[in-house]
Amino acid sequence: MECNICKSENVKYKNSKKEFAIGKALCRKCYNVLFKQTKDYKEYKSNYDLNRYERDKEAIINKSNNYYRNNKEKCSLVKKIYYSNNRYKFLASSRGYKIKKLNATPKWLSSKHREEINLIYKKSQELSLATGINYEVDHIIPIKSKFVCGLHVPWNLQILTSYENRSKSNKLVEDIV
Repeated sequence: MECNICKSENVKYKNSKKEFAIGKALCRKCYNVLFKQTKDYKEYKSNYDLNRYERDKEAIINKSNNYYRNNKEKCSLVKKIYYSNNRYKFLASSRGYKIKKLNATPKWLSSKHREEINLIYKKSQELSLATGINYEVDHIIPIKSKFVCGLHVPWNLQILTSYENRSKSNKLVEDIV
């Protein structure tokens, strides 16, 4: 049996209530367009998912972490495939960050300050090589944030492990605020 809309042979909903409701056999793609893309369904689904996450936050996070721990190779392969298929997104994102960083670098910054910045980045690389732990340079006051925009200057930089930097994300440290 073929889909009555796109004429593909991959019909999933041929003997269901949905077919009865519209009088047609549908493939998954057409079914999703007709039924799952409506405003009401999206609103219902977003509220359902939001409420479920709020209710079961810890359980969901633990389940996700356990899955990752048990399937590291599969997860890394999926990430690599996603990256190779969507490389432009990553490049655009990093390009955008570089532009933000350039815009956050004040014109009055002296060459001595620029050297200090380079030394901080060099020191983070040296630490990574010496310890085997990935270190990154972090902006204490984030360059891009909802509330503030920090500067790309030596006194706004610190060296953190990758884990600490990712955990901090673009949030302000509580001591500063």
